[in-house]
Amino acid sequence: MADDQNGGRLSSTNATGVLQMLAFLTIIIAGMKMAASIYIPVLIAIVLALVCQVFVRKLESWHVPKGVAIIVTVLIFALASMFVAGAIGSSIGEFQRRIPEYSQQLRELFGEKFEPLMKFIHERTGDSVDPEGAVGEALNFDRALRLIASAASSVLSLLSDFFVIFLLMIFLLFELDELPNKMRMAIGKPEAELATFTKATKLINQYMFVKTNISLLTGMLVYIMALVAGLDFPALLGLIAFLFNFIPNIGSLIAAVPGVLLALVQLSWGGGTAVLIGYVVINQVMGNIVEPRVLGKTVGLSTFVVFFSLLFWSWVLGPVGMLLSIPLTVVLKIWFENTNELKVVGLMLGPACPEPE
Repeated sequence: MADDQNGGRLSSTNATGVLQMLAFLTIIIAGMKMAASIYIPVLIAIVLALVCQVFVRKLESWHVPKGVAIIVTVLIFALASMFVAGAIGSSIGEFQRRIPEYSQQLRELFGEKFEPLMKFIHERTGDSVDPEGAVGEALNFDRALRLIASAASSVLSLLSDFFVIFLLMIFLLFELDELPNKMRMAIGKPEAELATFTKATKLINQYMFVKTNISLLTGMLVYIMALVAGLDFPALLGLIAFLFNFIPNIGSLIAAVPGVLLALVQLSWGGGTAVLIGYVVINQVMGNIVEPRVLGKTVGLSTFVVFFSLLFWSWVLGPVGMLLSIPLTVVLKIWFENTNELKVVGLMLGPACPEPE
């Protein structure tokens, strides 16, 4: 009887703990959504700092003082970002202005292919359904084109806060190397080795550095392809490919949409098919050959987690969240996998459970 009572108390305690945790998470998420405009630059700075830390350590290995290495790295990154913003900022505005024109041309192009369908609908429904209106609504490309352009525009608009972002990056780069010492002091063990923390930090740095370089190469290849094909806005298409390459599984599909649609408008069906094949080749080579060999499978995410994180972070942060969703989730996954208490959560985020030994 006593055991039953104890078991009941434990179950009640566990249920209360779960409810408290859910309430805590709800408050945090609500606060994040309300204050998104405040901490988005902070998240951007954290992601960029993780990328730049690799360059800083490389310069330090060449006996460059840490302070000088950080300033040089951040200045180079800032100048490169401002150059990209200047080169592509006007292209985004022009692309958004021409979206209605492109959408109308696409509806006319696809309308010819859907003419038999429209006749079939008219024969079956008579005047009760407007086949041209139904097909025209299905072929409304404005939303897809505006969503992608908005995501790229949102990222570039953050550069208006570049002073704050790069200032945060400098402070973060100075602080990152001190985190292990701070953790030792926090847990009260000054001599602790913190092997798990070191491993997690190294994996996060490796992922962010390699993924950024692979995404950059992907963007350059798309830019060259668009330039050779004679498409409008080749630099913008390269930027979109670079940004959306951070989203596995579906990012390359999203990035290909504006390029293929532009090719259909400018080059008709033959050119559109050729550009589509070009996107497929680039993403197959980079995503299925280069990236797995460099990164391995240690930072993989399940397809469900990819979609969920995409929806969740875009709801919380807006279009920028769609681009930050996977880097943020991967950072959490690596951290969880290398923390004993949270390892099970990290495993649940992965694509599959490891094979039993």
